[in-house]
Amino acid sequence: MTTGFFEEQCIRFKMPWKKSAFKSYFIWIVLLFGGLGIVFTCISEFAENTPRYYIIAQSIATTFVALTAASLVDLNLSFNIKNIPSLIINSIACFGLSLILLYFAFKLKSCWSFIPAVVGYLIGLLIWILANADNEKLSDENYYNKMYSKAAELSKGWDK
Repeated sequence: MTTGFFEEQCIRFKMPWKKSAFKSYFIWIVLLFGGLGIVFTCISEFAENTPRYYIIAQSIATTFVALTAASLVDLNLSFNIKNIPSLIINSIACFGLSLILLYFAFKLKSCWSFIPAVVGYLIGLLIWILANADNEKLSDENYYNKMYSKAAELSKGWDK
């Protein structure tokens, strides 16, 4: 029995959270270091007498577009997706939605600009998780197995 596209993506979303390397990468690299531009924008704006909240929202928006675009490329290059036509259709839709959210994050010049920026950022994080769910580089077990097999291969014939 085959799984549908959304069921497949739900499975992919749940899959990586058992891997400590994935969780560490997500927290330290994607959220913290990836969000430094947003943090610096917040610091800069809050140093002003009247912070312009839409500038912070614009910083969030540019971050989510970069995150979404890179993640969609990775996701579409994955060999582990079964529902390719659905993936392509939904990727185009997500990219279009991201552009619309980016537009409104920049068009609105009030605190309302946070709504499209935060929604886009959450979508970007979701797509990043789906794109990296099966990333072998983010698995301690895969890394150990690969190193162990390379060491075993290199040490063949040493006992002679």
